Formats: sequence, structure tokens, C-alpha cells
Amino acid sequence: MRVARYGGACKINAGKEIITINIGNEVEKKLSTVLSKEEVMGWFALKFFSVSSRKELAFKFLRKLEGKPIIAQLRSQHIREICIRPLLSDAALIARNTGFLRIYLPNRDNGKNPLWELWVKGIGHELAHSFFYMQVAGRVMRKIEWRREEEDFCELFMQAWLAHQTNREELEELLGEGEAVLQDGHRWIFL
Repeated sequence: MRVARYGGACKINAGKEIITINIGNEVEKKLSTVLSKEEVMGWFALKFFSVSSRKELAFKFLRKLEGKPIIAQLRSQHIREICIRPLLSDAALIARNTGFLRIYLPNRDNGKNPLWELWVKGIGHELAHSFFYMQVAGRVMRKIEWRREEEDFCELFMQAWLAHQTNREELEELLGEGEAVLQDGHRWIFL
């Protein structure tokens, strides 16, 4: 996935898909006519959310977050904690029995990306996953079953979300040392 900036806009090339967003107040979309494999095969999430492409779904989710500061965006998706600890993956999202979601981030880099970049991308990716959850009777549960296509979608969403306005800068501030609490040998950020 490549990201190129042109003045006030950002163009993201994700293989066959190209989306253009305006870095101003409003997210703007250009839908390509080329259908990706999962769209032809009918990824159920597209039908569930009443959209016809991953790009359209990403922009639907981005519109729900638009104009909100980072903490409000995360809280609106039932994310209340970020924990930095040893992980085997680049990030994880866990539904808690207490009715909220927790994001786990690694405490070491993966040898390919700097740790800070892993954290920023990890939060954007897991934020995308949070749209596939809902709160029912005080518990957070999945709306639809996970499928591999969801991972590809979350990468597309993360790129667009990080390119939009001040999300990256606000994340850097949120993840700074002043916001964290050390507990059980792990670093916690409570939202």
C-alpha cells in the first residue's frame, strides 16, 4: 500500500483500489470501478453494512469518527484501554466482559518497523476491527463472524484514518510517557 500526498489531499494506492481523501474537514471518496476479489465473491460484511466495496465501508466508518479527537473516537467504539506488553503479533483487540474493548500493543519492535510506527498503525488497524463489534446488555460482542477479508479491510481503513487530519499527531501525544500508567509490569493507557 502506497500513500502519496498532493497539497491538501492524500492518495492511497492499495493494489487495485485507489482512494482519495481530502485532508480538510470532510472525507471525500472516489470509488474505482474495478472490483476486488472479495467484492466479487461477496464478503458478507459489505452486505451487512449495506455498502458495495471496502472503500465505501472505510468511508462509512471514517464519517462516524470525523471531527472527534482521538480519545473520543476510541471511546465511541467502546475502546477504553490500551496495554503495551509482550505480544506475538503487531497488535490485538480483545472484548472484555465489562462491556469495553482493549487494544494490546507490543513492547518490542518486529525488526521491520520502529516500535512507535507499530503502535500508531496498530491502533488504526484495531480501531477498524472495533466497528465489527456492538454492545448488547452491557457486553461487547461481534456483529458478524471474523473472516480473512476483514484484515485486508482494516489495513485499508488504517491507512486512510492515519492520513486524515490530526489523527497521527494526537496518537503520538496520547502514547507519550505522560499518559501511561505502569501496572503489572505493563504500560497502560486508560481512556
